[in-house]
Amino acid sequence: MGQFPLDAAYSVAGIAPHERQGFAATISSLVDKSLVAISSTSGPVYYRLLDTTRAYASGILEESDEVAAIASRHASYFCAFLKSFVADRQGFDGREAAQYAPHLGNIRKALSWSFSDNGKPLIAHELAAHAAPLLLGLSQFHECQRWCRQALAGLTDSEIGTLRELQLLHALSRSAIYATTDFNEVKATFDRGLQLSKDLHDQRRHFDLLADFNVYLVRHGDFKGAMATAKESAAVASSTGDAAQRILSEWLLGASYHAAGDQTSALKHCRSGFRLHATSGPMQLDLACEARARFGLTRSLWLQGFPDQALESAHLTISQMAKFSHHASYCFALVWTIPVLIWCGEIESAVEPIETALAHSAKYSLAGFHAIAKAQKAELVLTKRNDRYALEMLSDAHAAMLANQTYSIIASSTSCVLAKALAQAGRSGEAMSVMEAALARAEQVDEQCWRPELLRTQGEVALLAPEPNKTEAERFLVQSVERAGSQGALAWALKAAIPLAHLWRATGRTAEAQSLLYGIYEQFTEGFQTQDLVAARALLYPL
Repeated sequence: MGQFPLDAAYSVAGIAPHERQGFAATISSLVDKSLVAISSTSGPVYYRLLDTTRAYASGILEESDEVAAIASRHASYFCAFLKSFVADRQGFDGREAAQYAPHLGNIRKALSWSFSDNGKPLIAHELAAHAAPLLLGLSQFHECQRWCRQALAGLTDSEIGTLRELQLLHALSRSAIYATTDFNEVKATFDRGLQLSKDLHDQRRHFDLLADFNVYLVRHGDFKGAMATAKESAAVASSTGDAAQRILSEWLLGASYHAAGDQTSALKHCRSGFRLHATSGPMQLDLACEARARFGLTRSLWLQGFPDQALESAHLTISQMAKFSHHASYCFALVWTIPVLIWCGEIESAVEPIETALAHSAKYSLAGFHAIAKAQKAELVLTKRNDRYALEMLSDAHAAMLANQTYSIIASSTSCVLAKALAQAGRSGEAMSVMEAALARAEQVDEQCWRPELLRTQGEVALLAPEPNKTEAERFLVQSVERAGSQGALAWALKAAIPLAHLWRATGRTAEAQSLLYGIYEQFTEGFQTQDLVAARALLYPL
């Protein structure tokens, strides 16, 4: 299946060392006769059977009694191939996995045979454990999950509690972030992996499991649990003294504080991680963690009132992660960075990244990311005009996020956009229902990050009703400003202060409106051409 090097042919065919020269000559002869193709790229030479040659060889093989022996040697070869590669590294990182994609057909064939009735369970379990990092690196999460589950279900007593089980649990845990929505199943996998990594004193995998669990918990809305895993990861990094773990633990803390609504601490830890990275020399860090750190820094900069720096960071994040377009981390970075472009009013800059995220998420069956990108595409249209189709697309994406339990934090932001669009379309009752449900979910999971925006949107929806409830709107907008201030989210405070200032001016409270808005506006030191600051300045200094 696919390409193969000459040593693979030796191994699978069972060629003894003294027979290899003659065998190589036979292969060369087949190449000369155009029955076998040879790669023309630089580096190692790879061969590929042409379709007619493969069909002929398969027919001869099926008629022989060598099928099982050859299948076994084939599986053993690729098991050893994967093992020898992983032995020198922590695993197949997304940066380098693409170059091993040509072997994927052979690896899949080996896995299928190994797990078949005629296969060998021990080879199957080892092969699955070593193939899993490659599948993860190529964003084949559902396939990785399938093989790991099969292997774990069939582990022998002698394999349970060993490194083999831990390898499989580690891979299954990461794949579950993208391919599973059942919280109890995923949590049980992480719990078992974390306990086993402790029992085996495998601090590297223990740290990696904590990092992945942190991602999952944030997405699921368990912010206290996410903070606990981030702090435990920092303790592990401190005990090992590992430079990469120290950097990653700072980024995990930054992401966790961001989700928990403490933007001052979020920015502090994100910056600390990048400073450590800059002074630690060249090192290859986990792609998912790097993506998260980049967009975490971007969002924290914007929330803390540094929109120009946030925009610069957003464009850098998108360009840097585009180098790994074969990996889910690229999509991860896109869907979390795009909002900053929209918040700053760079609508046209967001168009291409959104289309890329839609295509990328569809290609790798990343349903959650696809729903987010659909919502963002609809939001772009709705910033320009009322559009029934865009509103329907936004509503569908919102429903998909709510159905996928691991994207509750994103659902809050989409709820705000959807409610505002419904209200502007004259569907005030539906808008209020969306916001009431969103606030109820936020209360249930103690979500803090999006609370200022939820409150602001609730206030604006009240003002857009056929009979505006100005008293209720004021209450929500004041709460939004106060909550944003307590989080260190200067940008959220400004967004809520603008409609509140409009409301107060309309009711004759001009001095209060000016005082509130100026007190927030004067804290900004940059970004004066971004949309919210332009709107605030127009209120403060009307022509």
